[in-house]
Amino acid sequence: MNKKKLSIVIALSVLIAVGIPYGIFLHKSAGQMDGIRIDISTDDTTYKEAYKNTDAYAEHMKELSMIVYEDVEYTAEAPSSDSRPDYVDTNVRTEGVAEPDAVKTDGEYIYMTDTEGTSLTIYKVKDGEIKSMGTNQILEEDHFFRDLYISGDTLIVLGNINRTGETFINFYDVSDKGNPKLEKTLLQDGYYSSSRVIGSKLYTFSYKNIDLDNYSENNIGSYVPSVDGEVIHPEDLIVYPNTLGSYLVVTSVDTDEQTFESKKAVMGGSALPYVSENAIYTQINRWKETYDTTLIKIELGNGNLAFKCDGTFKGSLLNDYSIDEYNGYVRFVTSYQNDGGSLRNSLYVLDENLEKVSVIKELAPNETVKSARFMGDIVYFVTYKVVEQFYDPLFAADLSDPANPKITDYVELPGFSGYLHPYGDNNLLGIGYNTDESTGMILNIKFTMFDTTDPFNIKEECTCNFRECQMAEVLSDRKSFMYNPKDGAFGFGTFITEPYISPDEEYEYTGPVLTESAAPLEKRYSYMVFDYDEKQGFMIRLNANLGWNARGYDCHKVRGIVIGDYLYIANPHKGLSSYDTTTYELAN
Repeated sequence: MNKKKLSIVIALSVLIAVGIPYGIFLHKSAGQMDGIRIDISTDDTTYKEAYKNTDAYAEHMKELSMIVYEDVEYTAEAPSSDSRPDYVDTNVRTEGVAEPDAVKTDGEYIYMTDTEGTSLTIYKVKDGEIKSMGTNQILEEDHFFRDLYISGDTLIVLGNINRTGETFINFYDVSDKGNPKLEKTLLQDGYYSSSRVIGSKLYTFSYKNIDLDNYSENNIGSYVPSVDGEVIHPEDLIVYPNTLGSYLVVTSVDTDEQTFESKKAVMGGSALPYVSENAIYTQINRWKETYDTTLIKIELGNGNLAFKCDGTFKGSLLNDYSIDEYNGYVRFVTSYQNDGGSLRNSLYVLDENLEKVSVIKELAPNETVKSARFMGDIVYFVTYKVVEQFYDPLFAADLSDPANPKITDYVELPGFSGYLHPYGDNNLLGIGYNTDESTGMILNIKFTMFDTTDPFNIKEECTCNFRECQMAEVLSDRKSFMYNPKDGAFGFGTFITEPYISPDEEYEYTGPVLTESAAPLEKRYSYMVFDYDEKQGFMIRLNANLGWNARGYDCHKVRGIVIGDYLYIANPHKGLSSYDTTTYELAN
């Protein structure tokens, strides 16, 4: 529903009926604010509604704490220049929207932090050669590193200050590679969750939980977030009834001026929103049980954040791959419970004002969405059964006519794909888990290559069960995925262990083809590079030892970066190494 400004007199009588976020209509100044905590009296409806929601949620949590639950067995589901070579940047959700990572490159230098995340090492790289420019401690002890961006001679570092529960945005001058200099620090409430860069604008998302034991109606700073020490003004709050006692804090920063440009706080907003080139989309989380979800749209406006509209749909989104903005339409797949309590899935198409254009309901009974990939007019999505037999249907849908979407085909396989990636011109790579068909127990990592030349006739070209591999970082962090479109190689951190062998079977290796350049499989953390050939199937091109004593967190931060004809493996536990992408022999 598209929202138009109304006069305050009539707005207040309409707000509750239509569920419009209060802060959008009210533009009263919050007054002079000294630091994060302030004590002022206010009649502002937005602050009152935020306090009302906080109070209701706190009461709800107290009631929950008094309930005694019986023990229940639960299993969880599972900047470049012409003189620099081409390089593969961070794997991103949306083309044109840059994302940060633990390791970054500009094609000439590689920037990475150490295991503890407080020190920065800059390496100069060329044709496989590696030269350290020095290591410098850039963060204080209570600062916890999360992400990097590099643009020219400016390095942006984002993370958390554990003592205060704030997100920091640090700007460093790295023109002298051996001596980075801090230029500016910006702070916003809440723990850092993610960020995006479009042009010269940095959009940062943090998640702020309200301290339900220490909030007061007169102390607005105790239940409303702050940005750079100033409590967010009511016109920048988006508040819906019955939301969780938390905020998604959104800021835009002009990276040239290194200053905040705009801010918004969404009460109950999801910590990981979807960001297109035009807008931010986030779900509203409520503590009162409902089968419907509210989706809101915040337009970017070249750094000027502005609430646009909201809409409702059944169920919830799995992640930001489940939703897409294309040619003025918003399309997404959801999982929900119908009136009878059974699981179902839907495919929605909304217009730019989040009004429903079309929907296909009741898809895949008793299944949930496990992955999705929108590719222009076609969407591919995987659902997975949660009762009876456990199979992985890959659906394809034609969205070329937004008013009349059509399911074109589906392929059903054991297990499920948790990540989908376009591969070449006419293929789709699925990475996920092979599961026991009767119990659903996860057995190992599996790869599937789908032929999507004709979305009305999808073909399973090859499936490979990698029984020796039980963990693939790409399934928990898409930024760990390296894909080199020049030769089709892809890689990520893995954990190799001994496969389960039942008493009545003989062990036989059935995983990806071990090429001559790949080391033997041993029980350890590894960075592995794979390739695919129509005749040989999936192949292991590189099996780089990360060390048996490496921690899982270290493996999580390992990245593969292709610059020119060399792959550089950045490992905070062991440093940087390079490999020739023709032979995958160690170069340096």
